[in-house]
Amino acid sequence: MDDEIRKALENMSEEEFLVGPNGNEDDLDIDDIFAKTLTSVMADWVYDTYGEPHSRILLCRQVVEFPIDRTDYDGFFIATVPDPASGVAAVADGRVVGLYVGADLVVSDDHQGKGIGKTLVMERFLRSGWLPTWDLDTPAYTSAGEATHRAAYQSLRAQLRSSPVISP
Repeated sequence: MDDEIRKALENMSEEEFLVGPNGNEDDLDIDDIFAKTLTSVMADWVYDTYGEPHSRILLCRQVVEFPIDRTDYDGFFIATVPDPASGVAAVADGRVVGLYVGADLVVSDDHQGKGIGKTLVMERFLRSGWLPTWDLDTPAYTSAGEATHRAAYQSLRAQLRSSPVISP
């Protein structure tokens, strides 16, 4: 982690992690109406990257077989997704099982409860120093997304207190 990200995290409250350093926590919108499926987020990601929906297999294969900035974890790895989507993907069992692209965070049903969502949030923050929800007019999360971001913040802060170097 670079010093700038470290300093930002040291001075950031949990609410600021959700709304951004210049955000207003009164604007925070938590509603499960924002929930999306991995399939729908993946379709948007493919379209944003290639401009057509037919390249899903090609893009997923690229992330699985030729990952950018791969970081390995127990049972999965995280990789940066190709531009312009901007974000990170989780890969397990030879397939994309989670994404944090744009402001959408999603993990496949069969891989939930394994810490993948929290790790996606942590990696997204550590790689860029910000979260995409900070750029929304109203930072919005599902209840699960809010809990996942809070868990990621708590893990990052715990590592900050116990280690000179933070890694998810």
